[in-house]
Amino acid sequence: MLLIEHDLPGNHLQFQRGPVEGQPSAGTSLAEFMRVLNDDGNLAVGEFLPDPDFQRKSTVTAWCQDAEFVLVDARGNMLHYLELFSGAK
Repeated sequence: MLLIEHDLPGNHLQFQRGPVEGQPSAGTSLAEFMRVLNDDGNLAVGEFLPDPDFQRKSTVTAWCQDAEFVLVDARGNMLHYLELFSGAK
Protein backbone atom coordinates (compact mmCIF):
# COMPACT_ATOMS: atom_id res chain seq x y z
CA MET A 1 0.00 0.00 0.00
CA LEU A 2 1.14 3.54 -0.65
CA LEU A 3 0.95 6.40 1.79
CA ILE A 4 -0.04 9.65 0.11
CA GLU A 5 0.76 13.03 1.56
CA HIS A 6 -0.75 15.92 -0.35
CA ASP A 7 -0.46 18.85 2.07
CA LEU A 8 2.97 19.83 0.81
CA PRO A 9 4.19 23.19 -0.54
CA GLY A 10 3.32 23.50 -4.21
CA ASN A 11 0.59 20.84 -3.88
CA HIS A 12 3.04 18.07 -4.77
CA LEU A 13 2.37 14.46 -3.89
CA GLN A 14 4.76 12.32 -1.88
CA PHE A 15 4.58 8.56 -2.19
CA GLN A 16 6.01 6.19 0.37
CA ARG A 17 5.98 2.40 0.23
CA GLY A 18 4.62 0.75 3.43
CA PRO A 19 4.61 -0.50 6.05
CA VAL A 20 3.85 2.82 7.69
CA GLU A 21 2.58 3.32 11.23
CA GLY A 22 -0.99 4.57 11.08
CA GLN A 23 -1.11 3.72 7.37
CA PRO A 24 -4.47 4.57 5.78
CA SER A 25 -6.75 1.83 4.53
CA ALA A 26 -6.92 0.92 0.86
CA GLY A 27 -10.29 2.69 0.62
CA THR A 28 -8.93 5.89 2.15
CA SER A 29 -5.89 5.85 -0.14
CA LEU A 30 -7.92 5.18 -3.27
CA ALA A 31 -10.43 7.92 -2.37
CA GLU A 32 -7.47 10.32 -2.13
CA PHE A 33 -6.15 9.16 -5.51
CA MET A 34 -9.60 9.82 -6.99
CA ARG A 35 -9.69 13.29 -5.41
CA VAL A 36 -6.34 14.44 -6.81
CA LEU A 37 -6.51 12.64 -10.18
CA ASN A 38 -6.97 14.82 -13.27
CA ASP A 39 -10.37 14.50 -14.97
CA ASP A 40 -8.84 12.41 -17.76
CA GLY A 41 -6.38 10.59 -15.46
CA ASN A 42 -5.89 6.88 -15.00
CA LEU A 43 -4.71 4.67 -12.17
CA ALA A 44 -2.49 1.65 -12.93
CA VAL A 45 -2.10 -1.05 -10.29
CA GLY A 46 0.33 -3.93 -10.68
CA GLU A 47 1.21 -6.84 -8.44
CA PHE A 48 3.51 -9.83 -8.71
CA LEU A 49 4.56 -12.72 -6.53
CA PRO A 50 6.71 -13.09 -4.42
CA ASP A 51 5.81 -9.60 -3.14
CA PRO A 52 5.10 -10.10 0.59
CA ASP A 53 2.24 -7.57 0.36
CA PHE A 54 0.71 -9.27 -2.71
CA GLN A 55 -3.02 -8.66 -3.14
CA ARG A 56 -5.21 -10.82 -5.35
CA LYS A 57 -6.49 -9.20 -8.54
CA SER A 58 -10.11 -9.63 -7.45
CA THR A 59 -9.35 -7.82 -4.16
CA VAL A 60 -7.67 -4.87 -5.90
CA THR A 61 -10.48 -4.67 -8.47
CA ALA A 62 -13.12 -4.57 -5.71
CA TRP A 63 -11.22 -1.88 -3.77
CA CYS A 64 -10.87 0.30 -6.88
CA GLN A 65 -14.47 -0.15 -7.96
CA ASP A 66 -15.64 0.71 -4.43
CA ALA A 67 -13.68 3.97 -4.82
CA GLU A 68 -15.60 4.62 -8.09
CA PHE A 69 -12.74 3.79 -10.46
CA VAL A 70 -13.78 2.01 -13.67
CA LEU A 71 -11.73 -0.97 -14.90
CA VAL A 72 -10.47 -0.20 -18.43
CA ASP A 73 -7.99 -3.03 -19.06
CA ALA A 74 -6.32 -5.92 -17.25
CA ARG A 75 -3.33 -8.02 -18.28
CA GLY A 76 -1.48 -10.93 -16.73
CA ASN A 77 -2.56 -13.87 -14.61
CA MET A 78 -3.03 -14.82 -10.97
CA LEU A 79 0.71 -14.60 -10.23
CA HIS A 80 1.35 -11.20 -11.81
CA TYR A 81 -1.00 -8.64 -13.29
CA LEU A 82 -1.49 -5.02 -14.28
CA GLU A 83 -4.88 -3.31 -14.16
CA LEU A 84 -5.76 0.07 -15.63
CA PHE A 85 -8.62 2.07 -14.11
CA SER A 86 -10.23 5.27 -15.31
CA GLY A 87 -10.99 7.96 -12.80
CA ALA A 88 -13.32 9.86 -15.14
CA LYS A 89 -15.68 11.95 -13.06
